[in-house]
Amino acid sequence: MSSSFDIGDVRVGIGAPTFIIAEIAQTHDGSLGAAHAYIDAAKKAGASAIKFQTHIADAESTPGEPFRVNFSKQDASRYDYWKRMEFTHEQWAGLSAHARDAGIVFLSSPFSFEAVDLLESISIPAWKVGSGEILTAPMIEKMAKTKKPLLFSNGMATWGEMDAAVSIAKKHGAPFAFFQCRTAYPSTAEQVGLNVLEELRARFNCPVGLSDHSGHHLRRPCGRGPRRKPARGSRHHVARIFWTRRSGIHHDERACYPCRRLSIHHYRACQSGRQRREHRGALA
Repeated sequence: MSSSFDIGDVRVGIGAPTFIIAEIAQTHDGSLGAAHAYIDAAKKAGASAIKFQTHIADAESTPGEPFRVNFSKQDASRYDYWKRMEFTHEQWAGLSAHARDAGIVFLSSPFSFEAVDLLESISIPAWKVGSGEILTAPMIEKMAKTKKPLLFSNGMATWGEMDAAVSIAKKHGAPFAFFQCRTAYPSTAEQVGLNVLEELRARFNCPVGLSDHSGHHLRRPCGRGPRRKPARGSRHHVARIFWTRRSGIHHDERACYPCRRLSIHHYRACQSGRQRREHRGALA
């Protein structure tokens, strides 16, 4: 498969700048206004894309399911939570249009056939496949048929399960990339598994990157650089963002804060410094 491809108007892969995705998921807490504000914050932070999750309660859950009934102080059940997180078709279209106008790629992970249909109807440019959905062949098949890029997070998937997902993508001619993803919230630096990036590249000959659940290696105050250089070979990166610990909405230990701009500008500067080739004679 190709070592690079386009997501909308943005090139991803070898030779392209690192594609940094600001992961919002459900941290908007059902507030459409907060979701729109995140778009502006992610753009200001320097992210390439912003990603949400598209949940449709009636397609994923039922009010009577026994699993995690005592879900939260606010929601009596998981179904109630998904229902509160829902946006209408028009609202999703508005978020997509806002991102386009702001100059940032709009992405959202679907968790049902209905969500795939909704996102396809608003012309989503690529599919971010969560680590829990990489095992759901019918979902991958439905997304792959659109021939849009599939961005897989591997999570706890085995190599054989990743092979199966790739086979579906190849069958339909859909380009794909892999995110190394540790299913631990939060994960320690030692658990991130950066060594897997080269293994993924060698096995699948595709762009590779990191879906970060550590929430710490980009956390530095403004004016200071990231603790690590960009991971060798990493061409895309997912970083979770949130407002502040004092926002009173939701606290996520994996979150990085827009007030610190995710250190994305510092990350890109560091990457640029690594990629630029200087001639020693010119420095004399």
